[in-house]
Amino acid sequence: MVVLRAMNSSSFGAIDDLAIGDVVLWSKLGLKLTGVISDLRLVMQGGREVAHADVFCFENQKKHDVLCINLKVITKTDVEA
Repeated sequence: MVVLRAMNSSSFGAIDDLAIGDVVLWSKLGLKLTGVISDLRLVMQGGREVAHADVFCFENQKKHDVLCINLKVITKTDVEA
């Protein structure tokens, strides 16, 4: 596995919209999970760069490797709704 740290707009999923420390929401097998991003990276998979994030999950207190395309940044208005 090759890990690339440079930002690239031709990757599958964008890391430009995300930052370390963002609180995010994603779903896994029908469960909605929330957590905080601890790392962002581009990984070469299947001949293309794929954006991944390490997310520390609030529900189970574990680190997850999540595709960035599956992440939604939680804002104050999301919580109040």
